[in-house]
Amino acid sequence: MKVSIIIPVYNSEQYLARCIESILCQSYQNFEIILINDGSTDHSEDIIKSYITRFPEKFKYEFQKNSGAPVARNKGIDIAHGDYITFVDSDDYLDADFLISLIKYNEDKDVIISGYKKTDGEKILYVKKPKINYWSLFKYTTNWANLYKTSFIKENNIRFERFRIGEDVDFTFNCIIHLNSYAIISYAGYNYFTNSSSVTNTINKVKKINSLTDVLYCMNKRAIESNYKDKKRIYYYFVKTSIFNIFIQRKALCVVQLKNLFENEYTLIKSLECLKEYKTVFVWEKNEELYINLVLNIFILCYKLKILKLLLICLKKV
Repeated sequence: MKVSIIIPVYNSEQYLARCIESILCQSYQNFEIILINDGSTDHSEDIIKSYITRFPEKFKYEFQKNSGAPVARNKGIDIAHGDYITFVDSDDYLDADFLISLIKYNEDKDVIISGYKKTDGEKILYVKKPKINYWSLFKYTTNWANLYKTSFIKENNIRFERFRIGEDVDFTFNCIIHLNSYAIISYAGYNYFTNSSSVTNTINKVKKINSLTDVLYCMNKRAIESNYKDKKRIYYYFVKTSIFNIFIQRKALCVVQLKNLFENEYTLIKSLECLKEYKTVFVWEKNEELYINLVLNIFILCYKLKILKLLLICLKKV
């Protein structure tokens, strides 16, 4: 079984070699590495070409005008010839047993979910391993650290939308509403590197409101078209996504901006057609961590009591 490993590359000269080396050192060697250069202006292309020269049978390479990681990943999907696809960010890296650990649980599943380790490059900051339950599909919304059956992705036309943020949340939801089978493994062999120039960290610094409105509308449309009926989980997933967005932007935005952002997104969630006639206000998921359930409900309660501003003042100090 062949795996297509898709890596979007943009000005990654500092970390790209580490990423590629970790893949070439995999104990499972039946793979192709698809590198999509998203208009890099540094020496990333030189690094890529040096590896292609040494291992031409392992690589596919495309250069595109700077269009963003979603477009790069989609191009990778289009040219992938493996039985399964996995995504790796160019500043991250894999443990040597990553591919074999996921493949041995394959059994022709549409999606295989695993965990990850967050690292600063010198030490492991924390480890996240999914619990073996259906909710982990909603909880682990990153597109990396997973395997996706190529035919499942292509036949259902599952692609990344060009959102500023949240394209991974939408991609995950699109997979969930289409999948027939899945596997979840309590393993973490993907190393997620905290890079100060990443999109998430840039959002933390740039004083610009990044709303999830387009993402929510898109997921609403998907839920309606697929007739996905688990409204409780849709509501929880949407609310959690919105509040997580507040946490991401809390350093960059002022309290009033954060308040308006959440109020607008939450009002939208409650009005979405896919949640029509769903009257429950508070959320609870038994397979979610207790503290996350509490945080989500505290947000909703403060919104209802019109004391959200006070909560956000406290949040900005965290």
